[in-house]
Amino acid sequence: MDKTSAARAFSALAQETRLDVFRMLVRAGSDGMAAGDIARAAGVPHNTMSAHLSVLANAGLVGARRAQLVSAGPDRCYQTDDDLHSVEFTLHIDDQGEANDEQAH
Repeated sequence: MDKTSAARAFSALAQETRLDVFRMLVRAGSDGMAAGDIARAAGVPHNTMSAHLSVLANAGLVGARRAQLVSAGPDRCYQTDDDLHSVEFTLHIDDQGEANDEQAH
C-alpha cells in the first residue's frame, strides 16, 4: 500500500463508526455483510451507514456487490479486500474485534 492510499485508508478509519464497521467486515470475512445488517448491528440509520460505507469504499477499504437476500430482497453486500491484511494487522483485530495492544509490541 503506497503512502497516499494508506493516508486515505487511515483517514477513513479515523471515525469511530467507520472503524467499527471495518472491524465488523473483517470478522465477516469473504462472505461480507448486507448493508442493512451492518446498519442494524452498528445502531446507525441506513442513510447514515450508506455515507459511512461510501467513505470506506472510496478509501479502497471495502467493496460492494449486489446480493439477493432471502428475507429482504436485493441489497448491497459489503466485504473487505483480501489485500488489506496490512491494515488489519496494524489495527490488531482480535476475535472479538477489539484492538489488541499486546500484538503491537
